Amino acid sequence: MNSCKTCKVSLEESATIYTDYFQVHGEGAIVYTLCGQCYLKEVKKYLEEVKPLCACGAPEVLYFGDDEEIIDMAIHEGLLNLTCSVIYKGMQEDKYTDEELEELSNHHTIDSMQYIRWYTDEEMGWV
Repeated sequence: MNSCKTCKVSLEESATIYTDYFQVHGEGAIVYTLCGQCYLKEVKKYLEEVKPLCACGAPEVLYFGDDEEIIDMAIHEGLLNLTCSVIYKGMQEDKYTDEELEELSNHHTIDSMQYIRWYTDEEMGWV
């Protein structure tokens, strides 16, 4: 049984999110546990503080607009999905065809999957 670092609620393993604040502090960062709601608050804090940018210079935003999907990806995949805010707005307005999105992917971040904690090369299987 784990507990959320922020609100101290008890968490089952299947509801625990492990993070180190999105690798901002690198390899030496301490991994801690969060519940889904506290994780969403930390994601918003990260976007405001770090301000990740697309290759075009526009801010990146959450790729999924659904809180449950964001939390599920964090728990089961250890990922935070971001995308270019300009492209996201265009996709919401159904402005682009699949071919146009393919072309735009050369100049924009369409869907970046960012690990929410530091993983060693061995854990990732890169060695």
